[in-house]
Amino acid sequence: STLIGCGVTKQQTTPSYTVNLNQGWKFTRVAPDNFDAIDNSDVIEGQWQKVSLPHTPKIEPMVVNDQWQGIAWYQKTINAETSWQGKKLFIRFEAAMSYAEIWLNDEKIGEHLGGYLPFTFEVSDTLKIGAANILKIKLNNQDNPNIGPKPLEKLDFNTYGGLYRDVNLLVKNPLYITDEMHANKVASGGVFVSYSKVNVEESVVDIKTHIANDFTENKNFSIKQKLYFADQLIAQTKDGTFTVNANSDQQFSQQLVVNDAKLWSPSTPNLYMLSSEIYHDNELVDQKETRIGIRKFEFNEKHQLLINGEITFLRGVNRHQEYPHVGYATSAQADYRDAVKIKS
Repeated sequence: STLIGCGVTKQQTTPSYTVNLNQGWKFTRVAPDNFDAIDNSDVIEGQWQKVSLPHTPKIEPMVVNDQWQGIAWYQKTINAETSWQGKKLFIRFEAAMSYAEIWLNDEKIGEHLGGYLPFTFEVSDTLKIGAANILKIKLNNQDNPNIGPKPLEKLDFNTYGGLYRDVNLLVKNPLYITDEMHANKVASGGVFVSYSKVNVEESVVDIKTHIANDFTENKNFSIKQKLYFADQLIAQTKDGTFTVNANSDQQFSQQLVVNDAKLWSPSTPNLYMLSSEIYHDNELVDQKETRIGIRKFEFNEKHQLLINGEITFLRGVNRHQEYPHVGYATSAQADYRDAVKIKS
């Protein structure tokens, strides 16, 4: 006879990851006489247009003297995977112009005032796992005294509207690096980088990593900071163990010493990639990459700007985050092309 041994195999943890939600949206604009009558469930199917992000609510003429203002609705179906069971789930909007109200499965999960900053909502308990979930956003870009800027008729630029930047779903393990907008802490949340010493011979990178533990017991873990330049590992922290209490969050500080540092400046825009990795039971549970430039800004007694100790004269342009016809819904390629033209 054959003896077969049965053992319990530890299931490997999948590290946290991001799901881009830019595709597969539906959109409609609301006529001014229906602003008050409509709510998040009253838009009939036939009025929706299929769109992707970034998106502008109205294609404007080349010269915009009468920018559209009003109510716009966006809707998307999110099919929640069964593998998300037990995960921490967040929806992050990189920007929405300019007063946003958000519903998930007809339950209002929050609102945000202001069209220029990201905002994040946790949906761990609202998203139905293994089912289709309906996400709806109502955007109002009419003049609002609580937001600014000034009323549109008094401005010398336009503010446009729409979901004009990315929307992402963050799938996190219960021990994770926080989203800096959701954490809402001063000089904290996520990964916060500063430089206590800036010198070509030796620079010091100070890294603060904000960790949340949503388990019901304390957790021991390690944070590995790895710094790369041109895909080459330049420096990394020594292994060390940290502890965060159950159902709490804490910021942890580490340092990296960089020899022969390639400093950032307008003439030499050197960039490093910092990889912050969280390990629990020797498994990678979360990772965040942060692009950084090692540099120092200061002003002397003559009010001159010094970058890395050198007097630097700056010339700028009055460049708004807009593009013909699509308003704020610019592509990364259009922004890059503008930056190249400005620098040249």
